[in-house]
Amino acid sequence: MKKLFVIDGYALIYRSYFAFGNSPLITEAGINVSAIYGFFNSLIALVEKEKPEYMVLVLDPPGPTFRHIAYDQYKATRQKMPQDLKDSLPILFEMVDAFRLKTIELEGFEADDVIASISMDGYKFDYETVIYSSDKDLFQLIGDKVKIYDPRTQTLFDREKSYEKFSVYPEQIVDYLSMVGDSSDNVPGVPKIGAKTAVELLNSYGSLDNIYDNLDLIKKKAIQTTLTENRNLADLSKSLVTLRSDLNYDLTLNECSWSAPDFEKLIGLYSLHNMKGLIKQLEKMRNSETGESLFHKYEEYKVQYNRINDEKELSKLVQKLMKSERVAIFCCFDNEDLSCISISESENCSWFINFENDSPQLTLFDLNDDRTSWLNVLKPLLENKIIIGEDLKKVGRLLKKYEINLNFGYDTELAHYVLYSHESNHGIEKISYKLFNYEMINSVSVFGSGRSSKTANEADSEMLKIFCCERSDFLLKSFRSLKDLVKKKSLDNIFKLEMEILPILLEMEIEGVLLDRIYMESLKNEFKLKTDQLRESIFQYAGRSFNPDSPKQLGEVLFEDLMIVGGKKGKSGSYTTDASVLEKLSKDGYKIADVVLQYRELMKLTSTFIDGLLSLADDNDRIHTKFNQTIAATGRLSSTEPNIQNIPVKTEQGEKIRKSFIAKDGYKLLAADYSQIELRVLAHYCKDEALIKAFKDKVDIHTMTASVLFDIGPELVTREMRSKAKVANFSIIYGKTKFGLSEDLGISFDEASKFIDNYFGKFAGIKTYIDETTKFVLDNGYVETVSGRVRVIPESRSDNKNVKNHAIRAAVNTPIQGTAADIIKYAMINVNDIIKRFDAKLLLQVHDELVFEVREEDVDRFSLAVKEAMENVKMIDVPLEVNIGLGCNWLEAH
Repeated sequence: MKKLFVIDGYALIYRSYFAFGNSPLITEAGINVSAIYGFFNSLIALVEKEKPEYMVLVLDPPGPTFRHIAYDQYKATRQKMPQDLKDSLPILFEMVDAFRLKTIELEGFEADDVIASISMDGYKFDYETVIYSSDKDLFQLIGDKVKIYDPRTQTLFDREKSYEKFSVYPEQIVDYLSMVGDSSDNVPGVPKIGAKTAVELLNSYGSLDNIYDNLDLIKKKAIQTTLTENRNLADLSKSLVTLRSDLNYDLTLNECSWSAPDFEKLIGLYSLHNMKGLIKQLEKMRNSETGESLFHKYEEYKVQYNRINDEKELSKLVQKLMKSERVAIFCCFDNEDLSCISISESENCSWFINFENDSPQLTLFDLNDDRTSWLNVLKPLLENKIIIGEDLKKVGRLLKKYEINLNFGYDTELAHYVLYSHESNHGIEKISYKLFNYEMINSVSVFGSGRSSKTANEADSEMLKIFCCERSDFLLKSFRSLKDLVKKKSLDNIFKLEMEILPILLEMEIEGVLLDRIYMESLKNEFKLKTDQLRESIFQYAGRSFNPDSPKQLGEVLFEDLMIVGGKKGKSGSYTTDASVLEKLSKDGYKIADVVLQYRELMKLTSTFIDGLLSLADDNDRIHTKFNQTIAATGRLSSTEPNIQNIPVKTEQGEKIRKSFIAKDGYKLLAADYSQIELRVLAHYCKDEALIKAFKDKVDIHTMTASVLFDIGPELVTREMRSKAKVANFSIIYGKTKFGLSEDLGISFDEASKFIDNYFGKFAGIKTYIDETTKFVLDNGYVETVSGRVRVIPESRSDNKNVKNHAIRAAVNTPIQGTAADIIKYAMINVNDIIKRFDAKLLLQVHDELVFEVREEDVDRFSLAVKEAMENVKMIDVPLEVNIGLGCNWLEAH
């Protein structure tokens, strides 16, 4: 028997749209494609699983239907379709057309009625109907030739399965809904009749008519009364939920025949909207259908990927490449050492050198001495030609071990980051896919993953060659495209800045900072003693021992044993005991919460920083943190192994961690910290005269703010007033809500509202900046810094209020934080020239602070030179101020 799959169009579209909740999929152009992605994800899954020969998409028509005419409150409570969903529908339906999926809608009738009519015709024309929907109204249609396929659970419902779900049979669904109603469609039902009661009545009497024929037999008086008094509502509801199955529609089964989509058209549409996941699924479908690929992939006859077999061949290659202006390289690493390298000088041509393959023909590469020898041959090329690559800082760091100073020419990761800082992946695999629709051999297919992962030495030699050569080949290809895009978007200066910072960061990573190991060991013991004491204290407050590291057990102690009111359970069924919960309990006077917070801080500091730092220190007790340029969308640097930027600065225990970073004998640590740089940038943007004057006059900005807010002279500002002003200043920068400010200041929401209103009244320029930035991001979908760094914020186009508000806060903060980040990067370039004149090294960059190690006798002259260089970064109208601190350790210097 032929089988027709009938898809309930808008039910699937809405479900797909809302499935992404507060994380909608929004393209760079600001289009919310959540519905599109979910719709086709489901559709392709259906095709792969069921292999349908006949399919049709049924849609609701615009305008009212006969139900709206019969009952003007029908669906009256439904919210209007979100604008961003509406905007995406033309794209979705263009893709539906490319999928070659037949669509039908009938004016005046809902999709459900058309589905019912198509289903009933299956009995007449001998085909089976499978309805692709989870709409409960449609369950009334289930019969011998009609089934429902629920896309949420991928369950096929027949008569018995339907009974398992509703406890009534399909022929009773109409009567069931007539009594319980349907809030989504505003079908009233019978008041006080819920699902359980409706099921009991139908199981006892079979149908709604029989229930009314036997009202006197119903024992519960309240049920008898509501049924009697609301017969009109039951009849109305029945007329609304009963589907029409007698419609004339212009469609035959043969017109619904389906075999395959228009792959070329669909791939173009998916690519246009950057739907890589859907393209992957389409690729799988096409392979199963035709054996053909949608992607460009490695084809041996189209490229020349050559293997270098001995040092003589390599020398010849280097002589040839030395005539070129630039080359692209890709390096493969095993355990922080170079295992193989590929080099490209012209498109579709690469050379592969494996330093570790132990096959009989390639024994020259086995020993480290051979690696050094071969790298010495490559050295003139790597040091003197413009080198194109990805993550060149890492490549440069590892080549330094072989005394090769890599010439940093063009880093494709940095170029892609400058163009698309809002994206999380900037590797060559993504770039080749985005720019050339080319899918590379992925690392898992070459090296495996998890426990089955292989080293380069263990990988298949031919696959490894293709893997490396593809990458150097496409690094060269992408160089030209990325360069054009960077220029087209006027981001040349930002890219130049990132490239100039790269070698400076490399030197910082190589130098590292000295760790006082003895002090850290003693601090570890001190923290352990303190955590043991805090644990005992927790047990005393709890009245019993338990595992305080277990959120589940802690929640039971707080909200069950101690019976503290207000405990809330999360999805796991356990009470939530995160920091915000404990801080609230602490404010409410629960001492156990104070102790748990102290305990958690010490445990985190011990595991993350003390143990982490001790394990990361090298044989000379120096810590070599890695600085990341492509993580933060604002342009800020971040650090890993360890993340020094996360060391707490406002707690006594965090200060003790900073004390562990020391200067070597005969040297001092010098910390040069921009004073209130983000507030200065804010003053530049908002052009507020009071703020600018305060900075020019070197007045304490928080005291000045308090003076203006409280209408008093600066000399009358109390510590509490200054503290409130400081919180307000930074709340503005980081987009705190009135509720957030009330929490921070410990005041009521109304007080916080008045405080912020007063703040904006006194500093009108700040409010203007926020309003103008908000309008700009909503109109354009991006913001930029003073220096022209761009951050795309596609979430600003979302109709989801929470998502949009978060995007607006990010938009307000980005020009401030991003400009501050650019300022300190330019400062690093300025001081790099100064360092060369002194016995000094730049060791760390932490937010607005640079930390140097400088010989004691050079300290005074170096301090003046660094201060001048950092304050002379001319990007904003407000003067910059740098505070210099000195000490034997970072705490003293900071």
